[in-house]
Amino acid sequence: MIFLFGIEKEAEIYCLSTKVALVKQAKEIELQIVEMSNNLVAMGTINLPYSTILQFMVMWTEQAVKTVGWDINDEDSVSWWIGLFAKSYIHAKNDDTHSFDEIFKSVFITYFKNK
Repeated sequence: MIFLFGIEKEAEIYCLSTKVALVKQAKEIELQIVEMSNNLVAMGTINLPYSTILQFMVMWTEQAVKTVGWDINDEDSVSWWIGLFAKSYIHAKNDDTHSFDEIFKSVFITYFKNK
């Protein structure tokens, strides 16, 4: 994909937009975040190296986007799922070692570099 402002700048823009959307829908997605984070713990995924988790998030994002029938190249759709996965990871990890912004941007850039 071609990003007019560069992929890093696009990642920043979509990160901010996704954070706003997640805050606005916090009540509606709270249970989903908890369930996703519980799944990370139950499967032992939370204990994998951080770089491995990020690679999984790239894969999970594409699978989730496809599952709901959205376009895998649509930045809004992809960003929504990256945001959910990032929030669930932070919730499951229960520490602030990696920020939402750091996780989101890394996954966004990796995801779209592969497209």
